[in-house]
Amino acid sequence: MGLVISLLFSASPVAAAIAIEVVTRPIEGWAFIPGTTNENPTPLTLAVTTEGSPWTVSVKDALENGKMPSSAGRLLEYNTVTGWVNTGSVIAGNMTVVGESSAGVTGTTATLGSIDQTIETGSKQVTGKQMAITLRQPITYTDPYLTNGNTYRVVITFTVVQQ
Repeated sequence: MGLVISLLFSASPVAAAIAIEVVTRPIEGWAFIPGTTNENPTPLTLAVTTEGSPWTVSVKDALENGKMPSSAGRLLEYNTVTGWVNTGSVIAGNMTVVGESSAGVTGTTATLGSIDQTIETGSKQVTGKQMAITLRQPITYTDPYLTNGNTYRVVITFTVVQQ
């Protein structure tokens, strides 16, 4: 079963000096074990810069490039030539995104879906503040195993907003 997780980032237009970037690259080749909640082997690292506080980082599955709405927050079969296989296999459980807590930052856990869910809340201005983001994916024994060369994919959109 192949897997690709793509990440998109956006920042609020409120301030010119607000930014979010990925420090580590997207996850590929994550091996799943059925019957467990699998955690990405290497957490993603985000770096956030703000002009002030408070600020939040949220996540959602924006259903990029025609992904079917009923698969929001879940891994859907993907073909690298034709794109989403909207009549294909989908993993039953939604992915969970976990934000790290550290000095001045409160991390929370969010179930990925089509609506923004907060995973980080900052109480002070930051410059390049790095935060580990953990992804968790439950896999059941009944989730389809892909044998046709396709992969499972989800695009996670991270957004930082300064209030």
